[in-house]
Amino acid sequence: MRKKIATKVKPGIKKPDEELKIDTSQQEHQQTFLLRFSDALRAENNPDAILNLALQMLFAHLKLDCCYIGIFHMEQDYGEFPYQVRTDTFPPLPKGVRLSDFPEALLKSFTSTLVMDDILNDNSLSDIDKQSFIALGYRGLAVATVRKGENNPLWSIVAVASQPRHWMPGEIRVLEEATERTWAAVERAKAEETLKKLNETLTLKKKEAEDALNKEKLINEELRRINQVMDTFIYSAAHDLKAPVSNLKLVTEVIAATDDKELKLQLLDQYPTAIKTLDQVISGLIRVLAIEKNPGPIKDLQFQAVFNKVSKELTNIITEADPKIQIDFSSCNSIIYIESYLFSIFRNTLSNALKYRSEERKLSIDIQSRYEGKYAVLTISDNGTGIDMKTYGKDLFKPFKRFNQQIEGSGIGLHLIKNIVTKNGGKVEVESQSGTGTTFKIYLVPYIK
Repeated sequence: MRKKIATKVKPGIKKPDEELKIDTSQQEHQQTFLLRFSDALRAENNPDAILNLALQMLFAHLKLDCCYIGIFHMEQDYGEFPYQVRTDTFPPLPKGVRLSDFPEALLKSFTSTLVMDDILNDNSLSDIDKQSFIALGYRGLAVATVRKGENNPLWSIVAVASQPRHWMPGEIRVLEEATERTWAAVERAKAEETLKKLNETLTLKKKEAEDALNKEKLINEELRRINQVMDTFIYSAAHDLKAPVSNLKLVTEVIAATDDKELKLQLLDQYPTAIKTLDQVISGLIRVLAIEKNPGPIKDLQFQAVFNKVSKELTNIITEADPKIQIDFSSCNSIIYIESYLFSIFRNTLSNALKYRSEERKLSIDIQSRYEGKYAVLTISDNGTGIDMKTYGKDLFKPFKRFNQQIEGSGIGLHLIKNIVTKNGGKVEVESQSGTGTTFKIYLVPYIK
Protein backbone atom coordinates (compact mmCIF):
# COMPACT_ATOMS: atom_id res chain seq x y z
CA MET A 1 0.00 0.00 0.00
CA ARG A 2 1.43 3.27 -1.23
CA LYS A 3 1.63 6.22 1.14
CA LYS A 4 -0.08 9.44 0.24
CA ILE A 5 2.37 12.21 -0.19
CA ALA A 6 1.18 15.57 1.18
CA THR A 7 1.69 18.55 -1.14
CA LYS A 8 3.04 21.63 0.58
CA VAL A 9 1.96 25.02 -0.65
CA LYS A 10 4.11 28.02 -0.06
CA PRO A 11 2.45 30.83 1.88
CA GLY A 12 0.83 33.48 -0.36
CA ILE A 13 0.56 31.19 -3.40
CA LYS A 14 -2.97 30.06 -4.39
CA LYS A 15 -3.71 26.62 -5.70
CA PRO A 16 -4.95 26.49 -9.33
CA ASP A 17 -8.49 25.51 -8.23
CA GLU A 18 -8.59 28.52 -5.84
CA GLU A 19 -7.54 30.86 -8.64
CA LEU A 20 -10.30 29.46 -10.86
CA LYS A 21 -12.82 29.90 -8.05
CA ILE A 22 -11.80 33.55 -7.52
CA ASP A 23 -11.82 34.30 -11.26
CA THR A 24 -15.29 32.79 -11.65
CA SER A 25 -16.57 34.78 -8.69
CA GLN A 26 -15.18 38.01 -10.17
CA GLN A 27 -16.76 37.25 -13.53
CA GLU A 28 -20.15 36.71 -11.90
CA HIS A 29 -19.72 39.95 -9.94
CA GLN A 30 -18.82 41.89 -13.09
CA GLN A 31 -21.66 40.31 -15.07
CA THR A 32 -24.16 41.18 -12.35
CA PHE A 33 -22.96 44.78 -12.43
CA LEU A 34 -23.25 44.99 -16.23
CA LEU A 35 -26.84 43.68 -16.10
CA ARG A 36 -27.72 46.25 -13.45
CA PHE A 37 -25.85 48.89 -15.48
CA SER A 38 -27.84 48.15 -18.65
CA ASP A 39 -31.17 48.12 -16.79
CA ALA A 40 -30.39 51.49 -15.20
CA LEU A 41 -29.45 53.11 -18.53
CA ARG A 42 -32.50 51.62 -20.25
CA ALA A 43 -34.75 53.39 -17.75
CA GLU A 44 -33.38 56.80 -18.80
CA ASN A 45 -34.58 58.67 -21.89
CA ASN A 46 -32.33 61.73 -21.77
CA PRO A 47 -28.77 61.43 -23.25
CA ASP A 48 -27.27 63.72 -20.58
CA ALA A 49 -28.89 61.70 -17.80
CA ILE A 50 -27.59 58.44 -19.35
CA LEU A 51 -24.01 59.69 -19.55
CA ASN A 52 -23.98 61.07 -16.00
CA LEU A 53 -25.54 57.88 -14.60
CA ALA A 54 -23.03 55.67 -16.47
CA LEU A 55 -20.10 57.60 -15.01
CA GLN A 56 -21.54 57.50 -11.48
CA MET A 57 -22.06 53.72 -11.62
CA LEU A 58 -18.58 53.01 -13.04
CA PHE A 59 -17.01 55.41 -10.56
CA ALA A 60 -18.60 53.54 -7.63
CA HIS A 61 -18.13 50.01 -9.02
CA LEU A 62 -14.45 50.36 -9.93
CA LYS A 63 -13.68 52.55 -6.89
CA LEU A 64 -12.13 55.31 -8.95
CA ASP A 65 -10.85 58.76 -8.06
CA CYS A 66 -12.12 60.22 -11.32
CA CYS A 67 -14.22 59.00 -14.24
CA TYR A 68 -15.02 61.14 -17.25
CA ILE A 69 -16.03 61.14 -20.89
CA GLY A 70 -13.83 62.63 -23.60
CA ILE A 71 -15.56 63.65 -26.83
CA PHE A 72 -13.29 64.04 -29.87
CA HIS A 73 -13.66 66.43 -32.81
CA MET A 74 -10.88 65.24 -35.07
CA GLU A 75 -11.38 67.78 -37.86
CA GLN A 76 -11.31 70.66 -35.37
CA ASP A 77 -8.33 69.19 -33.47
CA TYR A 78 -10.31 69.48 -30.26
CA GLY A 79 -11.34 67.26 -27.37
CA GLU A 80 -13.81 68.21 -24.64
CA PHE A 81 -14.74 66.72 -21.24
CA PRO A 82 -18.35 67.74 -20.53
CA TYR A 83 -19.19 64.82 -18.20
CA GLN A 84 -17.06 63.96 -15.18
CA VAL A 85 -17.37 62.42 -11.73
CA ARG A 86 -14.53 62.76 -9.17
CA THR A 87 -13.72 62.70 -5.50
CA ASP A 88 -13.67 65.94 -3.55
CA THR A 89 -9.85 65.91 -3.48
CA PHE A 90 -9.35 65.21 -7.17
CA PRO A 91 -8.78 68.42 -9.20
CA PRO A 92 -11.35 69.34 -11.89
CA LEU A 93 -10.50 68.65 -15.51
CA PRO A 94 -10.10 71.40 -18.11
CA LYS A 95 -13.11 71.96 -20.38
CA GLY A 96 -11.16 70.93 -23.43
CA VAL A 97 -7.72 70.46 -25.02
CA ARG A 98 -6.16 70.41 -28.47
CA LEU A 99 -5.79 66.82 -29.65
CA SER A 100 -2.41 67.64 -31.19
CA ASP A 101 -1.15 68.37 -27.65
CA PHE A 102 -1.96 64.82 -26.51
CA PRO A 103 1.05 62.69 -25.51
CA GLU A 104 1.91 60.16 -28.19
CA ALA A 105 1.20 57.33 -25.76
CA LEU A 106 -2.37 58.53 -25.16
CA LEU A 107 -3.12 58.70 -28.89
CA LYS A 108 -3.00 54.89 -28.85
CA SER A 109 -6.37 55.01 -27.04
CA PHE A 110 -7.92 56.18 -30.32
CA THR A 111 -7.31 52.75 -31.86
CA SER A 112 -7.40 50.38 -28.87
CA THR A 113 -8.02 50.23 -25.15
CA LEU A 114 -5.22 51.94 -23.23
CA VAL A 115 -4.12 50.68 -19.80
CA MET A 116 -1.44 52.29 -17.56
CA ASP A 117 -0.90 50.81 -14.10
CA ASP A 118 1.59 53.46 -12.95
CA ILE A 119 2.11 56.57 -15.05
CA LEU A 120 5.25 57.54 -13.15
CA ASN A 121 6.96 54.30 -14.17
CA ASP A 122 5.47 53.99 -17.67
CA ASN A 123 8.25 54.02 -20.27
CA SER A 124 5.91 55.11 -23.07
CA LEU A 125 5.59 58.59 -21.52
CA SER A 126 8.19 61.36 -21.51
CA ASP A 127 9.25 62.86 -18.21
CA ILE A 128 7.39 66.07 -19.06
CA ASP A 129 4.18 64.11 -19.79
CA LYS A 130 4.60 62.16 -16.57
CA GLN A 131 4.93 65.32 -14.51
CA SER A 132 1.89 66.84 -16.26
CA PHE A 133 -0.24 63.80 -15.39
CA ILE A 134 1.04 63.68 -11.81
CA ALA A 135 0.14 67.39 -11.45
CA LEU A 136 -3.44 66.54 -12.53
CA GLY A 137 -3.62 63.74 -9.93
CA TYR A 138 -3.20 60.80 -12.33
CA ARG A 139 -1.22 57.63 -11.44
CA GLY A 140 -3.35 54.80 -12.82
CA LEU A 141 -5.25 55.17 -16.14
CA ALA A 142 -7.57 53.05 -18.29
CA VAL A 143 -9.28 54.34 -21.47
CA ALA A 144 -11.96 52.56 -23.53
CA THR A 145 -12.98 54.22 -26.82
CA VAL A 146 -15.94 54.04 -29.17
CA ARG A 147 -14.80 54.35 -32.76
CA LYS A 148 -16.54 54.92 -36.09
CA GLY A 149 -14.10 53.26 -38.39
CA GLU A 150 -10.47 52.39 -37.63
CA ASN A 151 -9.07 55.90 -37.23
CA ASN A 152 -12.16 57.86 -36.27
CA PRO A 153 -12.63 57.90 -32.47
CA LEU A 154 -15.91 59.37 -31.28
CA TRP A 155 -15.56 59.43 -27.52
CA SER A 156 -13.95 57.58 -24.61
CA ILE A 157 -14.73 56.72 -21.02
CA VAL A 158 -11.63 57.31 -18.91
CA ALA A 159 -11.03 55.65 -15.52
CA VAL A 160 -8.44 57.36 -13.28
CA ALA A 161 -6.75 56.30 -10.01
CA SER A 162 -4.72 58.75 -7.92
CA GLN A 163 -2.42 55.90 -6.82
CA PRO A 164 -0.66 53.19 -8.84
CA ARG A 165 -3.19 50.50 -9.69
CA HIS A 166 -2.95 47.07 -11.20
CA TRP A 167 -5.98 46.96 -13.50
CA MET A 168 -7.51 43.48 -13.49
CA PRO A 169 -8.61 41.98 -16.84
CA GLY A 170 -12.18 41.79 -15.52
CA GLU A 171 -12.15 45.51 -14.70
CA ILE A 172 -10.95 46.37 -18.18
CA ARG A 173 -13.66 44.17 -19.70
CA VAL A 174 -16.26 45.99 -17.57
CA LEU A 175 -14.92 49.37 -18.73
CA GLU A 176 -14.98 48.32 -22.40
CA GLU A 177 -18.42 46.75 -22.17
CA ALA A 178 -19.85 49.70 -20.20
CA THR A 179 -18.48 52.11 -22.81
CA GLU A 180 -20.19 50.23 -25.65
CA ARG A 181 -23.46 49.92 -23.70
CA THR A 182 -23.42 53.62 -22.79
CA TRP A 183 -22.93 54.54 -26.43
CA ALA A 184 -25.80 52.26 -27.46
CA ALA A 185 -28.07 53.72 -24.75
CA VAL A 186 -27.30 57.30 -25.85
CA GLU A 187 -27.96 56.48 -29.51
CA ARG A 188 -31.21 54.77 -28.52
CA ALA A 189 -32.28 57.84 -26.51
CA LYS A 190 -31.42 60.17 -29.39
CA ALA A 191 -33.37 58.00 -31.83
CA GLU A 192 -36.37 57.91 -29.49
CA GLU A 193 -36.20 61.70 -29.04
CA THR A 194 -36.02 62.16 -32.81
CA LEU A 195 -38.95 59.78 -33.26
CA LYS A 196 -40.89 61.60 -30.52
CA LYS A 197 -40.31 64.97 -32.18
CA LEU A 198 -41.25 63.49 -35.54
CA ASN A 199 -44.46 62.09 -34.07
CA GLU A 200 -45.21 65.44 -32.43
CA THR A 201 -44.62 67.20 -35.74
CA LEU A 202 -46.81 64.71 -37.58
CA THR A 203 -49.51 65.04 -34.92
CA LEU A 204 -49.33 68.83 -35.18
CA LYS A 205 -49.45 68.73 -38.97
CA LYS A 206 -52.37 66.31 -38.81
CA LYS A 207 -54.20 68.60 -36.39
CA GLU A 208 -53.47 71.63 -38.58
CA ALA A 209 -54.81 69.75 -41.60
CA GLU A 210 -57.89 68.63 -39.67
CA ASP A 211 -58.44 72.18 -38.37
CA ALA A 212 -58.10 73.57 -41.89
CA LEU A 213 -60.54 70.95 -43.18
CA ASN A 214 -62.98 71.65 -40.34
CA LYS A 215 -62.65 75.39 -40.97
CA GLU A 216 -63.37 74.84 -44.64
CA LYS A 217 -66.38 72.70 -43.73
CA LEU A 218 -67.63 75.40 -41.35
CA ILE A 219 -67.19 78.05 -44.02
CA ASN A 220 -69.04 75.91 -46.56
CA GLU A 221 -71.80 75.20 -44.05
CA GLU A 222 -72.05 78.90 -43.23
CA LEU A 223 -72.23 79.77 -46.92
CA ARG A 224 -74.94 77.16 -47.44
CA ARG A 225 -76.81 78.52 -44.43
CA ILE A 226 -76.53 82.11 -45.65
CA ASN A 227 -77.64 81.09 -49.13
CA GLN A 228 -80.60 79.22 -47.67
CA VAL A 229 -81.50 82.17 -45.45
CA MET A 230 -81.24 84.61 -48.33
CA ASP A 231 -83.18 82.33 -50.68
CA THR A 232 -85.99 82.03 -48.14
CA PHE A 233 -85.83 85.71 -47.29
CA ILE A 234 -85.75 86.93 -50.88
CA TYR A 235 -88.65 84.65 -51.79
CA SER A 236 -90.67 85.91 -48.84
CA ALA A 237 -89.68 89.51 -49.52
CA ALA A 238 -90.65 89.21 -53.18
CA HIS A 239 -93.94 87.62 -52.17
CA ASP A 240 -94.68 90.38 -49.64
CA LEU A 241 -93.61 93.16 -51.99
CA LYS A 242 -95.84 91.89 -54.78
CA ALA A 243 -99.15 92.74 -53.05
CA PRO A 244 -98.47 96.42 -52.19
CA VAL A 245 -96.73 97.02 -55.53
CA SER A 246 -99.63 95.46 -57.44
CA ASN A 247 -102.04 97.50 -55.34
CA LEU A 248 -100.15 100.72 -56.03
CA LYS A 249 -100.01 99.89 -59.75
CA LEU A 250 -103.74 99.20 -59.91
CA VAL A 251 -104.64 102.35 -57.93
CA THR A 252 -102.36 104.45 -60.15
CA GLU A 253 -103.92 103.04 -63.33
CA VAL A 254 -107.48 103.65 -62.09
CA ILE A 255 -106.63 107.21 -61.00
CA ALA A 256 -105.16 107.89 -64.43
CA ALA A 257 -108.20 106.43 -66.21
CA THR A 258 -111.03 108.09 -64.23
CA ASP A 259 -112.28 111.65 -64.15
CA ASP A 260 -114.23 111.07 -60.93
CA LYS A 261 -112.54 113.35 -58.38
CA GLU A 262 -114.22 111.67 -55.40
CA LEU A 263 -113.05 108.24 -56.54
CA LYS A 264 -109.56 109.61 -57.04
CA LEU A 265 -109.47 110.90 -53.45
CA GLN A 266 -110.67 107.54 -52.14
CA LEU A 267 -107.99 105.74 -54.11
CA LEU A 268 -105.29 108.14 -52.96
CA ASP A 269 -106.10 107.18 -49.34
CA GLN A 270 -104.77 103.65 -50.13
CA TYR A 271 -101.27 104.94 -50.93
CA PRO A 272 -100.03 105.35 -47.31
CA THR A 273 -100.95 101.77 -46.38
CA ALA A 274 -99.22 100.31 -49.43
CA ILE A 275 -96.16 102.52 -48.95
CA LYS A 276 -95.97 101.58 -45.25
CA THR A 277 -96.00 97.87 -46.19
CA LEU A 278 -93.22 98.48 -48.71
CA ASP A 279 -91.20 100.35 -46.10
CA GLN A 280 -91.56 97.50 -43.57
CA VAL A 281 -90.41 94.86 -46.08
CA ILE A 282 -87.46 96.94 -47.28
CA SER A 283 -86.44 97.84 -43.67
CA GLY A 284 -86.58 94.15 -42.76
CA LEU A 285 -84.40 93.29 -45.74
CA ILE A 286 -81.86 95.92 -44.70
CA ARG A 287 -81.78 94.61 -41.11
CA VAL A 288 -81.15 91.02 -42.22
CA LEU A 289 -78.42 92.07 -44.65
CA ALA A 290 -76.76 94.24 -41.99
CA ILE A 291 -76.70 91.40 -39.46
CA GLU A 292 -75.28 88.91 -41.97
CA LYS A 293 -72.74 91.26 -43.56
CA ASN A 294 -71.17 93.05 -40.61
CA PRO A 295 -72.15 91.61 -37.22
CA GLY A 296 -69.18 93.10 -35.35
CA PRO A 297 -66.39 91.63 -33.17
CA ILE A 298 -66.58 88.77 -30.66
CA LYS A 299 -66.46 90.15 -27.10
CA ASP A 300 -66.90 89.26 -23.44
CA LEU A 301 -70.41 90.54 -22.77
CA GLN A 302 -72.37 91.05 -19.55
CA PHE A 303 -76.04 90.17 -20.03
CA GLN A 304 -77.18 92.99 -17.77
CA ALA A 305 -75.14 95.63 -19.61
CA VAL A 306 -76.54 94.65 -23.03
CA PHE A 307 -80.09 94.43 -21.66
CA ASN A 308 -79.72 97.93 -20.19
CA LYS A 309 -78.85 99.29 -23.67
CA VAL A 310 -81.96 97.65 -25.12
CA SER A 311 -84.14 99.03 -22.30
CA LYS A 312 -82.80 102.53 -22.95
CA GLU A 313 -83.69 102.26 -26.66
CA LEU A 314 -87.21 101.03 -25.83
CA THR A 315 -87.81 103.58 -23.06
CA ASN A 316 -90.97 105.05 -24.61
CA ILE A 317 -92.80 101.76 -25.16
CA ILE A 318 -91.68 100.48 -21.72
CA THR A 319 -93.06 103.64 -20.11
CA GLU A 320 -96.32 103.24 -22.01
CA ALA A 321 -96.76 99.54 -21.16
CA ASP A 322 -95.55 99.94 -17.53
CA PRO A 323 -94.63 96.22 -17.17
CA LYS A 324 -93.31 94.39 -14.14
CA ILE A 325 -89.90 93.18 -15.30
CA GLN A 326 -88.00 90.63 -13.22
CA ILE A 327 -84.38 89.91 -14.18
CA ASP A 328 -82.02 87.27 -12.78
CA PHE A 329 -78.65 86.81 -14.47
CA SER A 330 -76.92 85.54 -11.30
CA SER A 331 -76.56 81.92 -12.48
CA CYS A 332 -74.95 82.94 -15.77
CA ASN A 333 -74.02 86.60 -16.01
CA SER A 334 -71.81 86.75 -19.09
CA ILE A 335 -71.01 85.17 -22.45
CA ILE A 336 -68.46 85.45 -25.25
CA TYR A 337 -70.68 86.58 -28.11
CA ILE A 338 -71.24 89.21 -30.80
CA GLU A 339 -72.81 92.27 -29.19
CA SER A 340 -75.08 93.18 -32.13
CA TYR A 341 -76.47 89.63 -32.05
CA LEU A 342 -77.16 89.63 -28.32
CA PHE A 343 -78.65 93.13 -28.58
CA SER A 344 -80.98 91.97 -31.37
CA ILE A 345 -82.06 88.91 -29.33
CA PHE A 346 -82.97 91.04 -26.30
CA ARG A 347 -84.55 93.79 -28.41
CA ASN A 348 -86.83 91.53 -30.43
CA THR A 349 -87.99 89.36 -27.52
CA LEU A 350 -88.58 92.37 -25.25
CA SER A 351 -90.35 94.45 -27.91
CA ASN A 352 -92.59 91.47 -28.80
CA ALA A 353 -93.53 91.03 -25.12
CA LEU A 354 -94.34 94.75 -24.88
CA LYS A 355 -96.33 94.93 -28.15
CA TYR A 356 -98.32 91.74 -27.69
CA ARG A 357 -99.41 92.43 -24.11
CA SER A 358 -102.87 91.56 -22.88
CA GLU A 359 -105.39 94.31 -22.16
CA GLU A 360 -106.89 92.15 -19.39
CA ARG A 361 -103.94 92.16 -16.99
CA LYS A 362 -100.77 94.01 -16.09
CA LEU A 363 -97.85 92.87 -18.21
CA SER A 364 -95.25 90.74 -16.41
CA ILE A 365 -91.93 89.87 -18.02
CA ASP A 366 -89.48 87.42 -16.46
CA ILE A 367 -85.90 87.10 -17.80
CA GLN A 368 -83.42 84.55 -16.48
CA SER A 369 -80.13 82.93 -17.53
CA ARG A 370 -78.44 79.65 -16.67
CA TYR A 371 -75.83 77.18 -17.90
CA GLU A 372 -76.96 73.93 -19.47
CA GLY A 373 -74.15 71.80 -20.89
CA LYS A 374 -72.43 73.77 -23.63
CA TYR A 375 -75.21 76.35 -23.70
CA ALA A 376 -75.87 79.65 -21.96
CA VAL A 377 -79.67 79.60 -21.84
CA LEU A 378 -81.80 82.76 -21.83
CA THR A 379 -85.42 82.31 -20.78
CA ILE A 380 -87.80 85.20 -21.56
CA SER A 381 -91.39 84.71 -20.36
CA ASP A 382 -94.42 87.00 -20.52
CA ASN A 383 -98.14 86.80 -19.70
CA GLY A 384 -99.25 88.47 -22.94
CA THR A 385 -101.70 87.41 -25.62
CA GLY A 386 -99.73 84.30 -26.54
CA ILE A 387 -99.61 82.44 -29.85
CA ASP A 388 -101.77 79.64 -31.19
CA MET A 389 -98.92 77.20 -31.83
CA LYS A 390 -101.11 74.63 -33.58
CA THR A 391 -102.08 77.19 -36.19
CA TYR A 392 -98.97 79.35 -36.47
CA GLY A 393 -96.16 77.24 -34.98
CA LYS A 394 -94.78 76.02 -38.32
CA ASP A 395 -94.49 79.59 -39.65
CA LEU A 396 -93.23 81.18 -36.44
CA PHE A 397 -89.69 81.93 -37.64
CA LYS A 398 -90.42 82.64 -41.30
CA PRO A 399 -89.74 86.22 -42.43
CA PHE A 400 -92.63 88.68 -42.75
CA LYS A 401 -95.06 86.33 -40.99
CA ARG A 402 -97.33 88.23 -38.61
CA PHE A 403 -99.95 86.62 -36.42
CA ASN A 404 -101.78 89.69 -35.16
CA GLN A 405 -102.78 92.15 -37.87
CA GLN A 406 -104.07 94.72 -35.36
CA ILE A 407 -100.54 95.41 -34.08
CA GLU A 408 -97.85 97.02 -36.21
CA GLY A 409 -94.74 95.00 -36.99
CA SER A 410 -92.43 93.86 -39.78
CA GLY A 411 -92.65 90.14 -39.03
CA ILE A 412 -88.86 89.93 -39.16
CA GLY A 413 -87.83 89.83 -35.46
CA LEU A 414 -88.24 86.11 -34.73
CA HIS A 415 -86.65 85.27 -38.08
CA LEU A 416 -83.59 87.29 -37.07
CA ILE A 417 -83.39 85.62 -33.65
CA LYS A 418 -83.50 82.13 -35.18
CA ASN A 419 -80.78 82.94 -37.72
CA ILE A 420 -78.53 84.59 -35.14
CA VAL A 421 -78.80 81.75 -32.62
CA THR A 422 -78.52 78.79 -35.00
CA LYS A 423 -75.59 80.08 -37.06
CA ASN A 424 -73.04 78.86 -34.47
CA GLY A 425 -74.91 75.82 -33.16
CA GLY A 426 -77.58 77.29 -30.85
CA LYS A 427 -81.31 76.67 -30.87
CA VAL A 428 -84.59 78.36 -29.97
CA GLU A 429 -87.56 76.73 -28.23
CA VAL A 430 -90.98 78.35 -27.85
CA GLU A 431 -93.78 77.51 -25.44
CA SER A 432 -96.96 79.50 -25.94
CA GLN A 433 -100.69 79.32 -25.48
CA SER A 434 -103.18 81.77 -26.91
CA GLY A 435 -104.50 84.06 -24.18
CA THR A 436 -101.96 82.92 -21.59
CA GLY A 437 -98.48 84.07 -22.60
CA THR A 438 -95.22 83.01 -24.25
CA THR A 439 -91.86 81.65 -23.14
CA PHE A 440 -88.75 81.75 -25.34
CA LYS A 441 -85.83 79.49 -24.39
CA ILE A 442 -82.79 80.65 -26.31
CA TYR A 443 -79.81 78.28 -26.19
CA LEU A 444 -76.69 80.31 -26.96
CA VAL A 445 -73.36 78.69 -27.84
CA PRO A 446 -70.47 80.99 -26.84
CA TYR A 447 -68.11 82.02 -29.61
CA ILE A 448 -64.37 81.28 -29.43
CA LYS A 449 -62.16 84.36 -29.51
